[in-house]
Amino acid sequence: METTHRFESLLSKIARWRWQPSPAEDHQQWPVNLIKCLQNEFHLLPEDMTSLQWVTLSGSFGGFSVSVVRIFNHVEAHDNGLNINSYHDLDEHPEVVVFEGYVFKDGPVHLRKKESLVVV
Repeated sequence: METTHRFESLLSKIARWRWQPSPAEDHQQWPVNLIKCLQNEFHLLPEDMTSLQWVTLSGSFGGFSVSVVRIFNHVEAHDNGLNINSYHDLDEHPEVVVFEGYVFKDGPVHLRKKESLVVV
């Protein structure tokens, strides 16, 4: 628990230092269960997450309320002139999506890493 708290605290400090969110996104804090999943399942460090941002959409899965989640690289989006403010903004730009999945209302997180497409 303390490791997660330190991770979240460091992530918050780095995120504030590196990036100023747009008005539509400034209320979003990384949920602890999402941080835990990224840390434990995907072994991300706070430095890895400074370029990431998330958007959600309410939905249901198996009759349960969930938040459908997309985590995207906001630095890459910005560099490509993309303005991502909602879940559906990423429909046209799947190349910046890094993770996607859903979060149950009671906390469990199910994410998958999007595979990078390599063109030879």
